Amino acid sequence: MKESGCFFVTSYGRTATLWLTRAMDLHTDIVCTHGPSLYRFEGEEDFVQVQKTASLFYGLSLKDILISISTNSNSNKKWVGNVHAYTALNLSTKQKAESDAPLIRTVNLLRHPVTRIDSFWRRFQFEYTLRSPTAQWINEGPMKQPRYQEVLKELQCHHDVSIESFDERAFFHAVMQTSTDAGDLQINVPHIASERLVADIDYFCYVFDLLTGSDISISKEYLSSVSDLGKINEAKGGGRSAIHVFEEWQPWQRTLFLLFLRDHPSLQAAYPSLGYRLPHLSVI
Repeated sequence: MKESGCFFVTSYGRTATLWLTRAMDLHTDIVCTHGPSLYRFEGEEDFVQVQKTASLFYGLSLKDILISISTNSNSNKKWVGNVHAYTALNLSTKQKAESDAPLIRTVNLLRHPVTRIDSFWRRFQFEYTLRSPTAQWINEGPMKQPRYQEVLKELQCHHDVSIESFDERAFFHAVMQTSTDAGDLQINVPHIASERLVADIDYFCYVFDLLTGSDISISKEYLSSVSDLGKINEAKGGGRSAIHVFEEWQPWQRTLFLLFLRDHPSLQAAYPSLGYRLPHLSVI
């Protein structure tokens, strides 16, 4: 595979990742897959099928992943890419460990921490109905960890909560795992705000060029199709503000998020620099 023909979009959470996958794959010169999948998908994502293929995907080298995606698409596209299979830190670590890793163009996709936590929480609830391994682990494992117990003890100084139901444990874990951002934001790649990506077509063009190196053209017909995808995303509820979501949370949930921010000063500084307005910590 030629060096200039492959890209990865990293993310932690489904930060408009399905939308971006579809947008990139719409281009006639690009084939793009979503998550740990070696195949393009039509329509809605098949969650169960992706779970079955994840071990195969992660067992391959980056070079073989990209070759497999290209081969499975039965086409000879100029660019091959993937969205949402890796976090920025994980991809960087894998690249360094593989001597035959191709030169990959990369951006890291972000989302406001409040709306992303809320999205994770709802995702975990969905996975619980499918009895996924992740949901089962959330229900049994994380709350036993010393760090989780420390935070729970402090939270209980503010609220009478026990965190026993799956919904409560899922939210608690969604907040705690946001600390992954601390490692991802240290990776030297462009960090992209997903909210702006979906809403601003010129910003999308900027990201498109970051991923393809201005190697392929962008037509007005292609951009019109991408804009239509943005309208579909908004119609499905993709436009709720972080303030709206935060105010809908229960008081203990808001306090838990503020405790998380207090304990991660590097993220307190990083999020506003990316354009994300945060709640004031003075309420705790």
